[in-house]
Amino acid sequence: MQRNKLIYALADASLVVSSDINKGGTWAGATEQLDKLRLVPVYVRSTGVSSSGLDALRSKGALPWPEPQSPDAFQAVFNNSYSPIPAKKPVSLDLFLNEDQ
Repeated sequence: MQRNKLIYALADASLVVSSDINKGGTWAGATEQLDKLRLVPVYVRSTGVSSSGLDALRSKGALPWPEPQSPDAFQAVFNNSYSPIPAKKPVSLDLFLNEDQ
């Protein structure tokens, strides 16, 4: 389960195609990303028969996969900025300056 953090950290986005509720590595990784880490967007399959696991992830904030129909549309999915957590205010450089300067 610990490898999920590394997988998400190296990813630009994630796509969950199938998952059980409260069971397995897919569920654990996706819910940790949605509830705690919030590093990348989590998408869930949006075509075909849905499952209770995908519905539960959607209710936690997972996005429906947009089903891009061309390479440009696919790239656009990753070009959209995703910021679930407000950006932190940058640290002022004044903190590092000497009072004499």
